[in-house]
Amino acid sequence: MKCPRRLNTSRLGNSHGGRAQVGRRSKYPEEFRQRAAQLVLDSRRSVREVAVELGINHETLRNWGRRAPRASRWACRTQCR
Repeated sequence: MKCPRRLNTSRLGNSHGGRAQVGRRSKYPEEFRQRAAQLVLDSRRSVREVAVELGINHETLRNWGRRAPRASRWACRTQCR
């Protein structure tokens, strides 16, 4: 029995290790993600506290903050807590 050929995904855009990264649409609108990340920066509360208030996973919120335009400010904020 012959093994199936592996699909070459190197030309499909962003690739990691020769494999294309298949993304999915976020269930949260972009504006909500930006505002949630900004809420952490503007408040004196932790990422976890804001995430609980918004009903989202704290790691999800942390990822949104890292992608925010002021990521350097976010990094200090999340590492210092």
